[in-house]
Amino acid sequence: MSMWISIIATIIFGLIGISCFYSAFKTYKEDDDGEIEDFGFDYGFLEFIAIFFVLVLWLRKKLFSQTHYILAFRIVAFLMGLMMIGIVLLFWHYS
Repeated sequence: MSMWISIIATIIFGLIGISCFYSAFKTYKEDDDGEIEDFGFDYGFLEFIAIFFVLVLWLRKKLFSQTHYILAFRIVAFLMGLMMIGIVLLFWHYS
């Protein structure tokens, strides 16, 4: 595999991983309705990540009580960030 493919994959999946870690570790303020705030920055071409997190937030409403939803959301965001870093490592391993 070409080294350029690994560099491009590092940029793409690294940005996704960083945004996942940002969502997992940022401090959230509760709204009047008890919802988590939006993510505080514009994803640009990575809008599908924002759509993924909206889906996760919707699922947590159905599966978790209000006291546990922030923890569940942070765990999912952190695991997705680890998965993106793992994909980057796989690209570099096979280049």
